[in-house]
Amino acid sequence: NLLLAGDAVELPCPCVPEGCDLDGWSEGLERWRTDARVCTVVPSHGPCGDREVIARTMAYLDGLRRGTPEPLPDGASPFYVATHRDNLRNCNPVR
Repeated sequence: NLLLAGDAVELPCPCVPEGCDLDGWSEGLERWRTDARVCTVVPSHGPCGDREVIARTMAYLDGLRRGTPEPLPDGASPFYVATHRDNLRNCNPVR
């Protein structure tokens, strides 16, 4: 079955707003990742694939939560470089 994941899944990184519930987001993604009915995942941006696409987004969110984010791939577009920078700021604000 096809999962139209929308903005919940995006590669190389989703846009994470300030104050986002990363735990809730990851819990929802885990339900999709472990659902045997999901065969093809269509993210909002990035390549389509199998449930590994969900796992990659989960790994990125987990890295933000732990404060050890995964690096962007070489050649990431300026949009994703800025998105990643904003995500780091939104998830680890300087106080």
